[in-house]
Amino acid sequence: MNIDREDLLSALQKARGKGLSLKQLAGQLHVGQAGRNPLRRAVSELLREGRVRFDGRIYRLAPRAEEPATPATGGARQRAALADPPPPAERHKEPRQAANAQHRRAPAVLL
Repeated sequence: MNIDREDLLSALQKARGKGLSLKQLAGQLHVGQAGRNPLRRAVSELLREGRVRFDGRIYRLAPRAEEPATPATGGARQRAALADPPPPAERHKEPRQAANAQHRRAPAVLL
């Protein structure tokens, strides 16, 4: 059984950077248990060529040389990470006041 490399790359592209495990790739390509070894071989060939990355368990498309690794525009979370951090006073909550803290009572068994 041969795995079409272009189908494999398109399945990884549809994951939109999230990546897929080997099981998920097999499910996307409708490959049964017998097709897992050819799938591993196809993925390892793409790893050697540098077209796919492996992060321990997840396979992702490797970024192209002409594309920047991190895009300039992104979601709100990414823009917030690039923005200046807030001053220290705004980052942390106020410490609890000792007068407002209630003391925990001991269980009746220990008395």
